[in-house]
Amino acid sequence: MRILRTIALLLLLVETPPAANASVFVTGEVPDWDQPYTYVGAPHGPGPNPAPGAVDPYDAWCGPASASNLLGHWEDVRGVPSADGVTFALSTPPNAPIPWPGPPIWHDWDLGSLRPPPGPTPTSESDVAWFMDTNASGSTLRSNGPHSGTYTKDLHVGLAELLVHAAVGSPGIGLWTTGTRAGSFALGTDASGAAATPHASAASAFAEIVGEINANRTAIVTWLHWNVSMVGSLPPSMGAMDESQFGGDYYTFNAGPPPADPWGNDEVWPEDPIDPLQNLGHIVTAVGYIPAGGPDDINAPGNPTDWVIVHDNVAGTHRNVIVPLTAAEYASVWVANTNAQRVGDLPMPIPSMAFAGRLALVAVLLAASLPVAWRLSRRRAER
Repeated sequence: MRILRTIALLLLLVETPPAANASVFVTGEVPDWDQPYTYVGAPHGPGPNPAPGAVDPYDAWCGPASASNLLGHWEDVRGVPSADGVTFALSTPPNAPIPWPGPPIWHDWDLGSLRPPPGPTPTSESDVAWFMDTNASGSTLRSNGPHSGTYTKDLHVGLAELLVHAAVGSPGIGLWTTGTRAGSFALGTDASGAAATPHASAASAFAEIVGEINANRTAIVTWLHWNVSMVGSLPPSMGAMDESQFGGDYYTFNAGPPPADPWGNDEVWPEDPIDPLQNLGHIVTAVGYIPAGGPDDINAPGNPTDWVIVHDNVAGTHRNVIVPLTAAEYASVWVANTNAQRVGDLPMPIPSMAFAGRLALVAVLLAASLPVAWRLSRRRAER
């Protein structure tokens, strides 16, 4: 009986590494914000700018939306006051248009101010897009020319500056390090706090994402474009208390970007062959991964494939989008990973089973111990 109760207690208290070769997610639910045009009112939403060749101030916001997901997970799940104080599931409402301007800071620092339309201005410091100079409409510290979207080089430094700014009003945010690691350049720091170094291979790029997810941190991933096709589905995990409860869809990349953005975000995807720091692309939030050869790798055993599970901030795809990161993608479409972590923050290891599953097993073990306890007490009474 004591053994059973001891096992039950350990199941509740001990956090163990995730099961090998299965899909692995960060704990809890990660916000899944779409790009702002989905939520703002006319004339800036709820769709992209209809004028040919014109980009609305709230289009091409994949970078800020991805950062908002990251900040929201830190606050909603890890309890760090880094976002808006309201969980994604309780936002009002998370997936429907809201007249502009909405409540302040309602979108995890995305659409986060009371400024009037049409969008970010050089004097506003209340939105992650401003710090990242998205659509060339933001921080004067970003010395960029006109562009649509967010430059790779501005992701981690804009996020770092936002966190410094936010900490003035919320000291509990603490100090942070951020960094971006691409194939040909690296900026800022890596997850250990050391100077970031380039990723020389797909294995290195994937390993960084695996390390962040295993430490229960989301990451930001940049791709040259988002020309993807669905190839399969991952069923939901029953009783899970993380993103696995929603399942996901597998996608593969098509060769080269399409002639126009098929997702309606007015995104542009040029690759700068001279200065890779100026690359624009599609930016997503990594929330999990699937290692090659495991039971959730739909290409195993013939073509084992490493997969990254992301929130892609575009309408028309699953909440969890699963895309490959192999040598082929590293050479053709992957651009960089961006990380963010608090200085001195201890990782939260991901449990090997969802808390609900462990709780159910504890109940079974405790129930099994009751008849034993009853028989022992009866024997003592008969003596």
